[in-house]
Amino acid sequence: MIEKLYHKYKILKYIFRERISMKKIFKLIKKVCLAIFILYGLNVMTDAAGVMIPINYFSVATVSFLGIPGLLSLIVMFFVL
Repeated sequence: MIEKLYHKYKILKYIFRERISMKKIFKLIKKVCLAIFILYGLNVMTDAAGVMIPINYFSVATVSFLGIPGLLSLIVMFFVL
């Protein structure tokens, strides 16, 4: 329990020390949530066609940072690999 509190304290200390604004943090959270929603929607819509992109850290990070081109690259990787 103490370790969890210590890690939370370290994260908060880093946020305030490096002057990361809450606006940037909320923007990142919004992008991640939107990426999960887009991947889930894609999986629901293309379930009949057999296209299934797993929702994991790699795919969420790719779609979060690259957006639609990242999603398209995941679909291409699905068909190539």
